[in-house]
Amino acid sequence: GRVGEAVAVAYLKSIGLSDARPMNTAQTNFPVDLLEDHRPTEVKAGLASNSPDAQKWRLTFSKESEKEKAAYAKMSPVQRTQWNAEKQERIKERKQAVLKAIEKATGKKGRPQTLTTIINPDTKTADVYVFDGWHDIIRWNSPEAKAAYKGSVTYGHK
Repeated sequence: GRVGEAVAVAYLKSIGLSDARPMNTAQTNFPVDLLEDHRPTEVKAGLASNSPDAQKWRLTFSKESEKEKAAYAKMSPVQRTQWNAEKQERIKERKQAVLKAIEKATGKKGRPQTLTTIINPDTKTADVYVFDGWHDIIRWNSPEAKAAYKGSVTYGHK
């Protein structure tokens, strides 16, 4: 996660967005990762070694409490599906609230985006992808991902 976010900030700065920065450094699990100008950016990273089923970027739930984990374990498959859908909606609501706050503070229409990376720690490279908006899930090998590919970068020292 930290490498993905550092690559994202460096990439945005490299394309002339010198004000790119973390959205909130005081609060963990803030709904939006980065901000540049008035564009809130969700950052997602994955490892090149991920298994085929894990080759995706997705909006994820915050850490669950022990109480929530216990309740989830007792749910039927249908209840779990419904619970997960409700949590996914809450994720989107939190992001929308941040977007509205940005728009109010800047007086400009916010344009959310998702910046994703596939990190290869062996070669110290990261493939960078940029998508308009926020997305529940994007598969790495999807046509959408292929169209969003911006290039590969090296990070750190080899």
